[in-house]
Amino acid sequence: MKILVTFAVDWEFKPWLRLRSFSRQPGARNVYHTRTAGNKVSVVLTGIGPGNAVRSVRYSMDELPDLCITSGLAGGLKHQHRPGEKLAAQAKWSERAEPALYSDKRHVDLL
Repeated sequence: MKILVTFAVDWEFKPWLRLRSFSRQPGARNVYHTRTAGNKVSVVLTGIGPGNAVRSVRYSMDELPDLCITSGLAGGLKHQHRPGEKLAAQAKWSERAEPALYSDKRHVDLL
């Protein structure tokens, strides 16, 4: 399985560096890779803001992930969400107000 994890800034990623050895992707200063339990895990440090996130992920992806985990933004979504809270979207909606992508229930249930 290919897993993509995004963090806005490097200090959010630092605890992961203590847990596992990551290699930096050649030519990409903010992309890291590791393998665990037979899965390829890629980490992208996106920078702050939605524009940076879109550019960073598009630039860094050579293949679509099977699972994408975006961290560090829930507190910015609504005031009732607290730091450390885990949220999972059931669907990603398109600009036409139609579901464009659904979350796999098996992955959501892991939370």
